[in-house]
Amino acid sequence: MLAIRFSDGTLALTRHGFLAGETGSHWSWVSVRGARGLAESIRATGEKAWSVRVQTEGWAEAGGLTCEEIRVPGPYVVNDEPIARMAEGTVVVLEGFRATVERGAPPLIPVRPAVAASLVGVVAAESLATGSAPVLVPDVSS
Repeated sequence: MLAIRFSDGTLALTRHGFLAGETGSHWSWVSVRGARGLAESIRATGEKAWSVRVQTEGWAEAGGLTCEEIRVPGPYVVNDEPIARMAEGTVVVLEGFRATVERGAPPLIPVRPAVAASLVGVVAAESLATGSAPVLVPDVSS
């Protein structure tokens, strides 16, 4: 579990794990709970394994009702051909990198947010090494 305090004060709790021996799944799951709700991967086999459950808590909604939905992504298509599910992420990253190099397109994730996101892991490791002491993430916004 990783607890992250965002600059607006929001606390996000993330969990990530691996599902050993689950036939047909992609063997990994993630769950993120924030100030308004929850998003987590579906623990399922086959095509359902790529879906995400999103839940907004009642106290975060104007009507006061909890809202839950399952979001099912469509296939990722290149040159009118669907890409294999296990390769989609790699293809997206490579397409983005290629567009940046060949056409000068902005990177998929801007440099500063990417550095800030990577620092979370470094800071988490430092926190663990010091008995779970709080460690500030360096500000790389400017």
